[in-house]
Amino acid sequence: MSEPLTSPREPAPRSAQRVTVVRAVARRGDNVLMLRRAASDSLGGCWELPGGKVDVLDDRTEHPLEALAREFEEECGLRLRGTPRLIATTPRVSPRGKLVQELTYLAEVADGRERLSAEHDAVRWHPVDEPVSGPLTPAAADGLAALRAAA
Repeated sequence: MSEPLTSPREPAPRSAQRVTVVRAVARRGDNVLMLRRAASDSLGGCWELPGGKVDVLDDRTEHPLEALAREFEEECGLRLRGTPRLIATTPRVSPRGKLVQELTYLAEVADGRERLSAEHDAVRWHPVDEPVSGPLTPAAADGLAALRAAA
């Protein structure tokens, strides 16, 4: 009889595990920070909310708020102020077919100037109460809807 590839005590292979992604509906006054994905990236040209994957480290999995702060600073060079508040949890399938659990947080942005990563080619502070012009990622559309529902 052959050995199973994984025993019940072993974690599933990383490729089979769900990916957790964090996003920030990041406010400064009555405006929300939006980033446009670079044309060379997946969903290029679409506006999105800053965020990214929760990392699985050698000895632990990153806490979602830790990942949010790290990704936010990596993507736009800014820091969050205070403790972000979870406003939505959304299951998704990524463009590459991975199962994704997306956590969207309402957050305040500390003072500072934006500095974009290579993943993005534009930034704007969009008024909360106005429709966004241009294409949005599904996550951005859902995050803005969650913001309006939480208000």
